[in-house]
Amino acid sequence: MMNIPLLINRLGEWNPQLFRELQGRNKLSNLLGAVLSSLILQILFFLLYSQYESLDYVWRYIFCTFTIIFVFVLLFGGTYLIVSDLCKEENTGTLNFIRLSPQSATSIFIGKMLGVPSLIYLFVIIAIPLHLVSGFLTFNVFAVFSYYLLLFACCAFFYSLAVLFSLYGKWLNGRKPWLFSSAVGLFLFISMMLVFSSGESKFNHPGAWFRFFSPWDMIISVLFPGFFNENHILSIKLSFFYIPIDNNIVLLLGFFLIHYGICTYGILQAAKRIFHNQKATVISKKQSYLFNGFIQVMLLGLILQPEKAETDIIITGLTFINLNLIIWLTVFILPVTQNIQEWSRYSYQNNNQRYVKSYFKYFRKDLIWGEKSPAKLAIIINLLITTIPVIIWVTFVQENMDITSKLTALLVIAICTTWMLIFTLVIQLMSLSKNLHTYMWVFGSAGMTIFLPMVSYSLHIPDIFNVFTVLFTNFAVLSLLNWQFNQQVRFLGESATKALLTGD
Repeated sequence: MMNIPLLINRLGEWNPQLFRELQGRNKLSNLLGAVLSSLILQILFFLLYSQYESLDYVWRYIFCTFTIIFVFVLLFGGTYLIVSDLCKEENTGTLNFIRLSPQSATSIFIGKMLGVPSLIYLFVIIAIPLHLVSGFLTFNVFAVFSYYLLLFACCAFFYSLAVLFSLYGKWLNGRKPWLFSSAVGLFLFISMMLVFSSGESKFNHPGAWFRFFSPWDMIISVLFPGFFNENHILSIKLSFFYIPIDNNIVLLLGFFLIHYGICTYGILQAAKRIFHNQKATVISKKQSYLFNGFIQVMLLGLILQPEKAETDIIITGLTFINLNLIIWLTVFILPVTQNIQEWSRYSYQNNNQRYVKSYFKYFRKDLIWGEKSPAKLAIIINLLITTIPVIIWVTFVQENMDITSKLTALLVIAICTTWMLIFTLVIQLMSLSKNLHTYMWVFGSAGMTIFLPMVSYSLHIPDIFNVFTVLFTNFAVLSLLNWQFNQQVRFLGESATKALLTGD
């Protein structure tokens, strides 16, 4: 006979956080509510679909309905509960006690992700037998079990993202649960409608990368063809670096699972950093290079396909994704002012003690990899990484472009890169200073990048001169902003040193 108390004790030993969550939530009334609501829903749908004469249609519609319900209930409801629970614990201060416990961050996160939505899990588990029977009668066994594997990977990704979102910043604490879960629900709904509305989903442009975060393409087009209507078959067209993977269901499923796994691992690493040290950057500089590199590999693999999308779609997609990527990377790797001040104070004190030979070693280690050093060099490296796909596309893939057109395109890439550098430097300067004079100086300098090219264009100067005018202006503004940034960092270090020496 099963020893329930012994199992509970072992569960507490394996993961105390999970034991705590289950103990606080799984009251008898809550358990009965989850079980009854699941049973009532199953009965309602069975009665609703029993009006069809064909029993095949009944089983198909039951299976498809609960396939959709499971995704929305687990992802929308689960993320809401996780974000709400972590925000509540942060506000009440109990999360600080959890941080001081001997449990690892991974153990705590697993306990939260398994324990907080436990009633939702129970609701789904009660409905699984009906779902399995209807699935086996309608589709094959491999497809049904592949669906559960995909659903597990999808839940792991979104739940990890919910944990990171909850821990990052203290803004919008009261609105975080609804904000995040609504965004997840909207994303799932829109991506599902896109699959239903398209006969063939083509993954041959940068924007298709977002569809790897949604399970619907695999569920509706691959695992269960003819989802609600067996006469309406949807399909996927996908190659990666010219390697076709859409003709093998195992390869395609593995690709989605590996993508989910890599993204989930990266998110959990970021969550661990800020869980124990709230002053730490969300990701380290090294992690930003790896994260950025992974995204560029995905984007490049999607645009290098036998059936290419239009050039405008590819360029627009790369620009939009990388623009947002650089902005968020800047925010995520930007140290707090106190850390930059400590770094600047150390640099100021030891400025005369460094030899020339050791300076470059220090420069490489600290500005490229350091946790407290300014992020401007790391942002430059990330910007260079983001230009790789578009440079490869323009230089090697676009066969219908002549040399002049390719050079012009590369110059435009250089202009966009310098604009992004200016924008990120503005963000860093604003994070260091709250002085109104500094704000005006920064925005005035950045405004030159718009004003001078407009003057050049209004004077009807040839296009090639316009391009070089923009480049020259951007580099001049970059130099000014970089000088101002260095002065600001040096001022912080000198102020901290003087305060330390005077004992203030």
